[in-house]
Amino acid sequence: MNWALAGLAGSPARRLYPETQAISAARGFAQAAHFKQIRKYTLDTPYFNHLKEVAHILHGFDCDEQTICAGYLHDVIEDTEVTADYLRRYFDKRVVDMVLEVSDVTTLKDGNRAKRKEIERAHIARCSPQGANVKMADICSNSQDIVQNDRNFARVYLPEMKLTLDLLSHGNVALHVHTRTVLENSFNEIFGVGNEKSYHQTT
Repeated sequence: MNWALAGLAGSPARRLYPETQAISAARGFAQAAHFKQIRKYTLDTPYFNHLKEVAHILHGFDCDEQTICAGYLHDVIEDTEVTADYLRRYFDKRVVDMVLEVSDVTTLKDGNRAKRKEIERAHIARCSPQGANVKMADICSNSQDIVQNDRNFARVYLPEMKLTLDLLSHGNVALHVHTRTVLENSFNEIFGVGNEKSYHQTT
């Protein structure tokens, strides 16, 4: 089952309004910026599929146009040659601000993974409610993919994202609940139900 999308179909929040000009522009920009990139663990899957899934989740929780645009664009600064200044030529300030809110701010020079993730959590804790929504949709999509394709890395990633989710309660309440469910299911899949590394015992 795709936990990232489970529960959206049939939900009142699932109504999808027609794609606006801005959303279409963000979709096209992201598709071009990530051209030829593939998902790390599925060599036949375009990276754009992840961005589309993030936007789909945001649609499903009735997020606004700017947030859906940021969903499509959330990795362009972090994972391509696109800069924030270049992005501002095509999208309004609020969209670019959200992308910056969810983009990593550390480099390998900032210390080991644990230290870098601590810095990243301090950064994401200051994000707007809309930025929190983008990050939660990203967690949903990534958790599903990593659990299916790299169970060893999932043991590292899932506890990190649980700590991150604890900082995003100022976002959409229903999306927060959904993301927690996705993580709980992912924890159970990787660590087993009742394991000492369960979702509720991770701090």
